[in-house]
Amino acid sequence: IVNKFPKSDEFEQAFFNLGKLYWEEEKYQRSRDTFTELINSKVSKRTKLDARYYLALNQLELKNYDQALQESRELLKDEVDPANFPKIELLIARSLANLKKTEKAAELFQKIIDENKRSKVAAQAYFYWGEMHFQITHDYEAAIEKYNQVQNQDRNSEFVEKAVSKSSVASQIIQYYHPDRTLDIETLVDQQFKLAEFYLQNLQQPDSALVVYNDIIQRKELIGAELDSLQAQLDSLHLAHPFLTETISSDSTLTTVVADSSVILPEDSTEVYIDTLSFTLTQDSLNTLPADSVKIDSTTAASDSVARKNAVIDSLQTKFTELQNQISQKQKEYKIYQDICIPHANFLKVWIYDKVKHDSTTADSLTRYLEQNYPENKYTRACRQLLNNQKIEFGTEEEQQLNEYHQAMQHLEENYSKTIELLENIASDSTHRFYQKALYALGHIQYFIREDTLAAKPYWKQILAMEDNEWKDEVQKFFDGKKFIKEDRLQAIKEAMAAEQAASDSAKVMLDSTKTVVDSMNATAKNLSALQDSTKLYSDSVKIQKPDSINTLNPAIADTLGNSENNLPLPTTKPNQNE
Repeated sequence: IVNKFPKSDEFEQAFFNLGKLYWEEEKYQRSRDTFTELINSKVSKRTKLDARYYLALNQLELKNYDQALQESRELLKDEVDPANFPKIELLIARSLANLKKTEKAAELFQKIIDENKRSKVAAQAYFYWGEMHFQITHDYEAAIEKYNQVQNQDRNSEFVEKAVSKSSVASQIIQYYHPDRTLDIETLVDQQFKLAEFYLQNLQQPDSALVVYNDIIQRKELIGAELDSLQAQLDSLHLAHPFLTETISSDSTLTTVVADSSVILPEDSTEVYIDTLSFTLTQDSLNTLPADSVKIDSTTAASDSVARKNAVIDSLQTKFTELQNQISQKQKEYKIYQDICIPHANFLKVWIYDKVKHDSTTADSLTRYLEQNYPENKYTRACRQLLNNQKIEFGTEEEQQLNEYHQAMQHLEENYSKTIELLENIASDSTHRFYQKALYALGHIQYFIREDTLAAKPYWKQILAMEDNEWKDEVQKFFDGKKFIKEDRLQAIKEAMAAEQAASDSAKVMLDSTKTVVDSMNATAKNLSALQDSTKLYSDSVKIQKPDSINTLNPAIADTLGNSENNLPLPTTKPNQNE
């Protein structure tokens, strides 16, 4: 189309696509030549501006950073569509970064991100910001932080895979070459787990994920070798200079050692120094010297010798301390790999073999390896749960058992039958951390809530039969092993019943009194009825007062009875609960 149909409607777009195709094939010079020719053709201003973007981009790819920066800045001035500003600014930031103007580049990266949050260009900005730290400043921890943001800005970005991969590489560089890092080992290893996850979920490449998991597992052996090497250096230093063990704990000891003229350093540590006390005096030189000059020079020489020996000791002391710190750091890393990283990686391998590759033999073999070497680890239990098609619980066994007990007790007020059912499960396992507590709770519920002594007895009997049981004293308050101590239990109930009886008696007295008043009023009314003609008004007033008097008394009676109805307090015990 470009060559044969220069006047066609498709010419302009075809010409542009040709230059872009060369760029995608990484033929940057041919791409630049094509776009240069396009700009010199009769095409629209919009197409020329778009072509100029690729001209600057090709300069960047060709590592002509000064030209890329200049062309990008000129394009930003001429661009008329604000939607294109961010991608041009990104070219400027990348050019600045490659010209080692990293502070200005960082400011521009941040500006692009702030003005275009959760967008494709923001993801690109984070990626190239990470690239700046990875390739130019070699701040690998900062690079990891930026790479991690790419997916947060645009999950579908073409840079996600690159960012995850680069982040993993950065984490390995830090582990191998930067023992003074500030990022903890778990954060670094997490980058490798993310890489494996990306292979598995985004690229559907389980074999690549397995390779990453194997690298994580093998890292433990490398750390072990590094630890052995550091320990050998420390032992060698200690054997050569045994006084370092003493000086490391006390500055005063160091002062004593240095001041002691009898200290003799090994030859290999002092051979580079000249003994300033060794010199030759001729008779002529003695004749020309003042009488005390030899004494002065000897004193100066001795002082200089001590100073040099102190310098040697300080240097050795520093090396000794550095080795100790490195060993301590490696020991922590080794433990994290041993307790967390390796079991975790093996669990994920089991998942892949079982769910993706459907290789139950390998999955079971890995699980048995974990059970033999990491029997108490949460990932070991999770592997067995996975293979048994059970719900996977990643908590420790202790955490799971605590959760089981809490789940049982949370139903107590609304549905104690559910609580009994769940506690029965706990009480059926004598190895359960809450076995004894579950037995006590079951007896407590049966005795105090259900008032079923027959059902409570077997639970509390088991409690009393145990020699070491924190709940035994509580049980013995109500049960002696044969019979229940009912008096203690019913005392509160008796008091409640007595209070109810007293209230009932009081109400009866009030009712009798009311009845007497009413009878008297009725009698009066009956007597007065004979005098109806003359006393009709009086009689009516009495009839009106009669119901009011009764209604005044009834609420008091009702309140008294209501206070005791269905309100019998049951005794409860609250033993000290350590859980």
